[in-house]
Amino acid sequence: MVLADLEIDGALRPVIMQAPKNGFFYVLDRVTGEFISAAPFGRVNWASGVDANGRPIETDAARYRDAPAQIYPWPRGAHNWHPMAFNPDLGLMYIPGQERGF
Repeated sequence: MVLADLEIDGALRPVIMQAPKNGFFYVLDRVTGEFISAAPFGRVNWASGVDANGRPIETDAARYRDAPAQIYPWPRGAHNWHPMAFNPDLGLMYIPGQERGF
C-alpha cells in the first residue's frame, strides 16, 4: 500500500493506494476509509468493474458453469508481494503486474 496526497476534484486529499491480487487498483481516503476509485491495471475478466462502493461486479467467468474457462488474473494475482512505487512529481504509480490466466 502506498500513501500519498492527491488532488481530487480540486481538493488535496490524503489517500492510500493499493493494487491487490484481484487486478483492480484502488484509491481510498486514508482518513475516512471512503472509496474514491478503482480501475483494472491488468487483464481482468472475472469482473466487469466495481460498483459505487468498490465491490467487484462479477461476470459469468467468475463462477464455474458448464465448461472450464480461462480466468484473469491467475490465482497468484495480477500483483502480489512485489513493491509498488509512486512518483508524486509525475502523479504515476508503478505496479509490477502479472498478466497470466488459469
